[in-house]
Amino acid sequence: METLANSQTGQSGGMEKIIDKNLEIIRVSRGDITEFFVHGQADTHVSEIETIAAAFDFLAKNSVQAVAFRVFADNEVRARIAADFQANLDGLNCPVTWICQPEDVFAVQVQAISVEVTPIKQADAVVGCTFEDDNMVCRQLSFVPDNLDAERFEQAGSAFEKIETILQGVGLDFSYTVRTWLFVWDILDWYDKLNLARDNFFEKYNIFNKLVPASTGVGVPNPASAALTTEAFAVKAKNDTVNIQPVISPLQCPALDYKSSFARATLVEAPDHRRMLVSGTASIEPGGETIHVDDVEKQVDLTMQVMTALIKNGGMDWSDVCRGIAYFKDKKDFGVFDAWCEANDINIPHIKVEAYICRDDLLFELEVDGMTT
Repeated sequence: METLANSQTGQSGGMEKIIDKNLEIIRVSRGDITEFFVHGQADTHVSEIETIAAAFDFLAKNSVQAVAFRVFADNEVRARIAADFQANLDGLNCPVTWICQPEDVFAVQVQAISVEVTPIKQADAVVGCTFEDDNMVCRQLSFVPDNLDAERFEQAGSAFEKIETILQGVGLDFSYTVRTWLFVWDILDWYDKLNLARDNFFEKYNIFNKLVPASTGVGVPNPASAALTTEAFAVKAKNDTVNIQPVISPLQCPALDYKSSFARATLVEAPDHRRMLVSGTASIEPGGETIHVDDVEKQVDLTMQVMTALIKNGGMDWSDVCRGIAYFKDKKDFGVFDAWCEANDINIPHIKVEAYICRDDLLFELEVDGMTT
């Protein structure tokens, strides 16, 4: 384990914040296992290549393996990363999620763990990874649809079917999925069809009568020109000490009420830790309508009020947040979130990216994970 002699650290219980080079890292120790949540964002002082190099360097120094690796970059930067770091990319036991961004936005987010991580392959491509501890087995998936020439609705349906197929191949099925991410090209043009494809799949596999997972759905392109890039996280308990349940949002109605099939959050409770996976959350009032149209400051404020109540309802606080992504319809508004956090004395580990939210009148969305030990 890296000594981090040149890093600034802050300790609180089993969670430690680390500033290592230009990375913000949360280290969570639970029993004999350590998890890291790595956030890197290039700016005027730090280049994209320096940021990605720091992430790979951190993994190597700490002898941990990535279970999720997301890169948000424009195509030119992506090509440079592939050229300069192909050996590092090939050495990962998890797939890389590539998401397109404007030329002046770059972020990398990595989740890593100190236990063995095994790749999941389909047709010689790495589409996920598996890892486990004494209490649960976990599968993290990332892929684009196989039928890239099909209509978007068909691609979406096949993406959900692919989750089922991959999980069945490694001893699970979709009913064990606790979290999904849908990075959708032109989301505003076909969000209703995406929801229909998901609903059809949920009905086919009886998911509405099981656990409806937490989820994020935002509009961003991808290098494969696929209708969407899909990620999923599945958990299967090994014993009856693990409890998995949805968390209700006190200030919002269930998303199912306005025919969007996801839980506001999912809570995984095990003997050595509690993990809360909070869906992408935006400025939506209790009846399901957008509020504070055209006012990004007020949308950020309401979103954070909703998130505060939701996180507390899961038995956590902002100090327990270990990972986050802030999505903005326009990158010029990135500073609004920083200003809100500073004004409210909250420090949330996160990256910022530009993305269309699932409604044209929404300007901001936030997703987070929380952990306690």
